[in-house]
Amino acid sequence: MLYELLYPLRDQFFAFNVFRYITFRAAYAAITAFLLTVLLGPWVIAKLREKGIVKHVRAEGPEAHRSKTGTPTMGGLLILTAIAVPTVLWANLRNREVLLALGATLAIGAIGFFDDFLQVVRARNRGLVGKAKLVGQITVGILVGLAVLHLLDRPGLATQTTVPFLKERMIDLGWLYIPFIVIVLAGSSNAVNLTDGLDGLAIGVTVFAAVAFAGLSYVSGHSRFAEYLQILYLPGAAELTIFCASIFGASLGFLWYNSHPAEIFMGDTGSLGLGGALGVVAILLKMEMILAIVGGVFVAEAISVILQVGLFRLTGKRIFRMAPIHHHFELAGWAENKVVVRFWIVAGLLALLPQPPRTLPRRQCRRGDRLPAERKGGDRPPAGGGGDGARHRLRRPGRAGRRSRPRTGGRGVAGPIRPGRARGHRPRGGEPRRSPAEPDPRGRPRGRAPRAERARARLVVHGRAGRRDHRHQREDD
Repeated sequence: MLYELLYPLRDQFFAFNVFRYITFRAAYAAITAFLLTVLLGPWVIAKLREKGIVKHVRAEGPEAHRSKTGTPTMGGLLILTAIAVPTVLWANLRNREVLLALGATLAIGAIGFFDDFLQVVRARNRGLVGKAKLVGQITVGILVGLAVLHLLDRPGLATQTTVPFLKERMIDLGWLYIPFIVIVLAGSSNAVNLTDGLDGLAIGVTVFAAVAFAGLSYVSGHSRFAEYLQILYLPGAAELTIFCASIFGASLGFLWYNSHPAEIFMGDTGSLGLGGALGVVAILLKMEMILAIVGGVFVAEAISVILQVGLFRLTGKRIFRMAPIHHHFELAGWAENKVVVRFWIVAGLLALLPQPPRTLPRRQCRRGDRLPAERKGGDRPPAGGGGDGARHRLRRPGRAGRRSRPRTGGRGVAGPIRPGRARGHRPRGGEPRRSPAEPDPRGRPRGRAPRAERARARLVVHGRAGRRDHRHQREDD
């Protein structure tokens, strides 16, 4: 909204030009989400307690959790509000990716709201029936899949997904792509829901996942970064950085009140909504498989439940003391805070894994490599312009800063070629370097370039550039 209103006025007031920068809007979206959550938190907690919307701990849960009975729940309403408002304020609302991400988040959050409403307000112990919840998630997944196929302008990429750690490798799923999207959305939302069992656990892991996807969104939507990092470039994906920043700010603000001892729980409204938000961002970035790495803690929680239930039904035995796995460590003697912090540490490490590494250009590597212009027979003259066939080589980039530039007698004679120098580079405050064989347009006298160049070329070839003795200096003069 602010982007649409204020950015067109940049010609009248130049300060509004900052709204063109995604980094600026993402930072303020995160701050807005955090402040909204922190400022509205006490009022929401008081209202939920006044309405009697509180948590009732199940009897089969750990005994240490009995004291949490009576804590206000359905705090996901606060989280979803703190995500939606900054996104609407700071994002470009003409961007279809942003609208799709926000709509899917609110839709899956609404499923969780009905579950909490039936469980807490209507006093149904089981809340929304599991099959009904799954039907709602499948419906949202199908709608998101159809929107990705038909509403987003991505020719040739609609049904493809990237493979982690393999750059420029895509898998075309074809007609299986929509079922794949359904699995991703349902799996991510339910995994976050299962993780929400300890104070601050699910919301803290979400903080790391939101930061990771904010960075991935930015580089995927930036043409130069995407080309440099050799990842898939998706025009318009950079606006998802603002959406992820809103998730980050809202999660931090909610953690303010959800840390141990928790003053409020997010309930299914928040857990399903946050899981759906991460899932839809991964789908829009074509990084569905990377979601399993970034949200590795969520995946581990879901797998622990599947293994526990499946093995118990087959053999009547249990793998863990209690599932999800955070309860297993809790019953093993770990304090609740220790379980939560250690899971945070694991989540932070997993969030670093899929970040694209910074790769060096191929032409800047070992000492002795020839210039691209030489390899391709280019028309760039050798440094110094010597025509004696001297082979000029690149020096090792790591040692370039410790060598001084060779001194020569003639004007315009170039020093050793440095990695990263562009063709026709103009030094600051000077003129472009020229070959001594070229006439000086200003008519200045030229030095004894051929002899000086031969002496300098011999030193460069043998790796002694920058350590010239006085004998060579006298020869140049």
